[in-house]
Amino acid sequence: MFKDFKLNIVTGHRFLGGFIGNEEDVNNWLTQKVNMWVKSVQKLALVAQHEPQASFVALTKSLQHEWTFVQRVVADTQFHFSPLRLAIKESFLPSLFGSQVDALEADMMCRPSRYGGIGILDPVKSATPHFLLSSEATSYLSTAISEGSKFDLNEHDSHRLKAFEKKLEQEKFLEEESLALIESFPEPRKRCIKRKLDFQCSGWLSVIPMEGNHFDLSPCEFRDAMALRYGRIPVDLPTHCDADGEIFTVNHALNCSKGGLVYGRHNELRDLNCSLLELAGLKQVISEPIVSESEDSQLRADWAARGFWEPQKQALFDCCIVNAESSSLKNTPLQTIFNQRKNKKITTYSNAATARRASFTPFLATCDAVFDKDADLYIKRLAVLLSKKWKSNYSKTVALFELECRYVY
Repeated sequence: MFKDFKLNIVTGHRFLGGFIGNEEDVNNWLTQKVNMWVKSVQKLALVAQHEPQASFVALTKSLQHEWTFVQRVVADTQFHFSPLRLAIKESFLPSLFGSQVDALEADMMCRPSRYGGIGILDPVKSATPHFLLSSEATSYLSTAISEGSKFDLNEHDSHRLKAFEKKLEQEKFLEEESLALIESFPEPRKRCIKRKLDFQCSGWLSVIPMEGNHFDLSPCEFRDAMALRYGRIPVDLPTHCDADGEIFTVNHALNCSKGGLVYGRHNELRDLNCSLLELAGLKQVISEPIVSESEDSQLRADWAARGFWEPQKQALFDCCIVNAESSSLKNTPLQTIFNQRKNKKITTYSNAATARRASFTPFLATCDAVFDKDADLYIKRLAVLLSKKWKSNYSKTVALFELECRYVY
């Protein structure tokens, strides 16, 4: 009928980022898209061998959102994403970590970072929830457009809120599933992963690293941070300690006072806080101030600043970074560890600080960047001072400062 018009008759076509047409055309289009994404993931896996953080950011901040959008606008896509899931778990994750990743670890990693993952979603599991929530949230709007009926904003908001309530239910299910999955890990790794969840130590995974914000990590630093997040042994770990010749494990690295790593993390935290206090405009910021001295000894804090808590009053700070997984502490509740260290600091410094008419605040944290309440209050107070000085949003400033502190560890 239309042969003289040279028209190309099709039964399906791409439309607004999705696809409309008969089932066969939709399936063919999805297959092509998934194959394209599989090739992209495999290319990123090659990049991850040399630049793991860059490839991780490219996948989580860009590529992943391409198939997430398709999942929201095309129904029944979950079965098409099996090759993509396979590419992520068997190609990308091993390249990212620099070592093999078993099925249990891969399942744990392929979920939001707030539930113990690394922010890469399982494309098979996420397909159906994404479409159902999108359909629920836009159902009234779609009906109004297709039927040409009058649009009621309140009715639209009602459907949107229902979709949000369903999302909260899905989030609760995902949280329970994640906690059950954590129980499958050996005890030391279970404690490690659980601590990251309980104290929300996952913000560094969602930041976009740039040289200017100092969040860009070397390949070794990034892989070590990823490994420690899940209680894995970092790749290329030396067999013996250079300082004392002992067998070199993660615990030994975090505890050994001879190798320099313990003092290094301590001094980095001290120098970071001195730098930020100066940026906040505080005066008389001193590194390692003398609190008291006698003929044969000196008592020094880690840093001091005038006007931090009260105008014109000197505030003294001393930090303690503990390894919660050391053999002597691993079975002790974290708050008990903090209380013990805090009482020891107060006993050592409080009277001497009072004699100088200064305040004293202990800054306590674990090696995986879990902060004590006093340290958390300090961070929030410094964020207030920085946000005033920079004329910036407080919530963004406190988030930035917390990330800065966590990148030290």
